[in-house]
Amino acid sequence: TFLLSTGCRRQSIDWPAPTGRAAQALRILVLCCGARARGTWWQDPIGCMPVAADHAMANCFQATPSSSQQSMARARTCDLQTVPTRGGDFVGKVGLMNLGNTCFMNAGLQCLSHLKPLVQHFLSGEYLKEIVDGGGEVAKAFAELQEHVWEGRHQVVNPRKLRHKLAKRSPYLFESHEQQDVQEFFAFCLDALHEDLNRVKEKPAPLTEEEAAEEETICAGQGEEFVATLYWIRHLMHGRSFLVDLLQGQLRSKTECIRCGYESRHFEPFLYLSLPVAKSMVNITDALAAFLEAELLEGDNGWWCPRCQSKGSAHRKIDLWKLPPVLVIHLKRFEFCPRTFSFRKLNVHLRTPESVDLLPYCSKSVQKSGARYLVSCVANHHGPFGSGHYTATCRVSSGVDQGWYHFDDARVRRLRKTSEEPVSHQAYVLFLVRAEDTGRDGLPAKAICAPRRQTLAVPEDWPHKASSRNSVMAKLLHTGAAATALLIAKDQALAQELQREEEESDEAFARQLQEEQDKNMAKPFHGQEHRFGRADVPQHQYQQDQQQQQQQQ
Repeated sequence: TFLLSTGCRRQSIDWPAPTGRAAQALRILVLCCGARARGTWWQDPIGCMPVAADHAMANCFQATPSSSQQSMARARTCDLQTVPTRGGDFVGKVGLMNLGNTCFMNAGLQCLSHLKPLVQHFLSGEYLKEIVDGGGEVAKAFAELQEHVWEGRHQVVNPRKLRHKLAKRSPYLFESHEQQDVQEFFAFCLDALHEDLNRVKEKPAPLTEEEAAEEETICAGQGEEFVATLYWIRHLMHGRSFLVDLLQGQLRSKTECIRCGYESRHFEPFLYLSLPVAKSMVNITDALAAFLEAELLEGDNGWWCPRCQSKGSAHRKIDLWKLPPVLVIHLKRFEFCPRTFSFRKLNVHLRTPESVDLLPYCSKSVQKSGARYLVSCVANHHGPFGSGHYTATCRVSSGVDQGWYHFDDARVRRLRKTSEEPVSHQAYVLFLVRAEDTGRDGLPAKAICAPRRQTLAVPEDWPHKASSRNSVMAKLLHTGAAATALLIAKDQALAQELQREEEESDEAFARQLQEEQDKNMAKPFHGQEHRFGRADVPQHQYQQDQQQQQQQQ
């Protein structure tokens, strides 16, 4: 009681370095007082993991002296960022330590750590090929966290290292240990990973007025797929990374002047969809339909028409043009109440089946890989606006006891199938993974494993109907804007040179990958599936795969 009253919960005491049973007993005292009297998880000022009091007692006071000595020996030799357990039992079911109002970060990291294509990219070591000049601090820290989560040898992991790297990029996220929005954390964390893995090192200069006017003239007489492809090329010139391959789609925005009928169309990339929420909604598709409804721009919100050369009323509509392999949906549950001049939360339960077909909500644009998705992860918000708590609900598809699990900082439990749904009235951000295979009942049988790599030299991998032989790409190269065509031609001319550089670096990368595999094989293994149940690829097979890919290119 004295320790709690003097503020040790805020870590204001300069703790000595306790050893032996005194340290263990002090941990138990603090955990019991904090976890049971306050009903919360305890931020251990000594530096070990926050665990339940009963679990801490069980691990501290063993039945025999020998087991106690072994436990304390492991505690002295382990990195304080992880707590060793009975190894292999927690594949994909690892809790994250709360570092002081960091539940928003923990919920976000749990969702990202259960996106199968993203995790495979980091566990396989492929991300290392995209890091240059000794950078990639955030990407390396994220990969290290994935190793801990999917090795299954630790029940709780401390994300201190990744938090430190993220705080260096954006200190405001962790200032004064204040609660932040998990959706903002997603946007920042994904952007940080993208910058670490961005394959574009020298971004082109903005278009001049003459080049912009030339493109506008060309687009005016072309079809929408042509214009969308041109916008996508422009986007890839500034950013190409695995995050773009996996998470970015394309929206079409059409604005029509009511007075003269002039129509403007733009195609913009998107990372997530922010859908409105209303009390009258029942299903998640109701929110999507509301997002796609046309809106009237008038009065102060009117639109400047280039033809009329004046501001007036117009109709604007947004359409889904190209869907990404992983679709992120943000539910706008907080609305402003003009009567009370405050925000309030809408606790509306939007029914969301585990398999969702979004094709009826897409525009006339063709979706090359279909539009059927599987719900994979959900970030939840509990409580009112301005406070509350964040948790995550994720599908675990590897190891034993596969299924849906609830992640509440260090606590992890399986969802009750009969009484709990993965998407509840507390769902705030949803991650949907595209499914390509179809089962007997017409439902998706398997989610995608890896997205198509987006490059300027291989238009066949774009989400659009474009290739070096079809009409869209041929027309673009024949009549397209000079700056765009020049950069595309330059990228294709460099393709062979880049391939030679990749061949030279493949041997060095293979050695680095082999060292990582040898290091992983040296760790204790307890018969559980590792890395989503797929064994590491042998060295000779890896080299054969690389040669086949180069020949296909």
